[in-house]
Amino acid sequence: MRKAWAALRPGRSAGTRRARQGSQGFGFFRLPPGEYAVIVFHDENDNGLLDTGIFGVPVEGYGFSNNAEGFLSAPAWRAARVVLGNADHKRIAISLIY
Repeated sequence: MRKAWAALRPGRSAGTRRARQGSQGFGFFRLPPGEYAVIVFHDENDNGLLDTGIFGVPVEGYGFSNNAEGFLSAPAWRAARVVLGNADHKRIAISLIY
């Protein structure tokens, strides 16, 4: 893993996958019941970071669970959260915003 991921706080997980055209999948397994949120981004320049431009607006594709959107910031937790119960197997789709 890259240095950019080394500073993850407890309770957070990260992974990478090489970009390709079309849809891609990624799995998190054996998560305990609870509330989760997912953010994905297209690291176009492969520097391990979601690059931003003026005013902190991302210049690479990004998306949140539930396709939640914020206004000049990340969306509210309630908008992006996914609730998992015992033995839940959920599949979520996230569309990237460019």
